[in-house]
Amino acid sequence: MLSLSATIQNPVQSNRNQFLVKSFQDMSQLHLAIDKCHDITKERLQFSVLEKCKAPIANDVVLCTQQFQNLKTVLHNEFSAKSKSGLFFNPEIGTIFCIGNLSPFFLQEIDGKPLGALGTGVYGIIRGLGINEEDAKQNITELRQGNYLLFISGTANTIENLK
Repeated sequence: MLSLSATIQNPVQSNRNQFLVKSFQDMSQLHLAIDKCHDITKERLQFSVLEKCKAPIANDVVLCTQQFQNLKTVLHNEFSAKSKSGLFFNPEIGTIFCIGNLSPFFLQEIDGKPLGALGTGVYGIIRGLGINEEDAKQNITELRQGNYLLFISGTANTIENLK
């Protein structure tokens, strides 16, 4: 007699989308990493980026928006004009820009506030993507320090190759 767990295998595991999150200190590193991903695989990857508004402009919405526009300009080949993007204030991190396919998760409103604006919202979304607890905490720390977070979505095999 076969047990249920013995009959269930994971043949689709390699085709399911998974996420990889990488941190970069500056925009040139971020841009180089995206280019390198394209060199490594021909699979169509999806990218999202989180960026914290840098001090001393963190309290100036106009200057933060200009900083965000700079990111969009540099990464214009990856993100079309139709790409979802926005900004929100997270009390634990500061003002954060998001762009890419994950933006709707961070910007989804709950009781009139973006999910990413809730104290543990960014952490919860990262964990929900399947990122382990230790790495998710490290990602939050790096974002808080002003690093860019690059989210890469692709098949399990491709993500493994990119690591």
